[in-house]
Amino acid sequence: MVFMADMADMSEDNIAVERVASVNRARANAQRAEAIRMGLLVCRNCDETTNLGQGFCDSSCRDDFEQIQHLSRINGRGI
Repeated sequence: MVFMADMADMSEDNIAVERVASVNRARANAQRAEAIRMGLLVCRNCDETTNLGQGFCDSSCRDDFEQIQHLSRINGRGI
């Protein structure tokens, strides 16, 4: 019956690891949401980290975002 105890321990370890991972994901999502809310650290197009105060990581992302916005307005789905 050692096998059953080992399986139970492994299951408890897996649950503990998943809980820690879940907390870490929630914390990262909260930090990202705050950065987005402040409009400071996340590219509006690709969600990559940007320099403080910039809305886009580079001019290519800015151009892509503007093109998507333009096409959305044409299709009646403007943001």
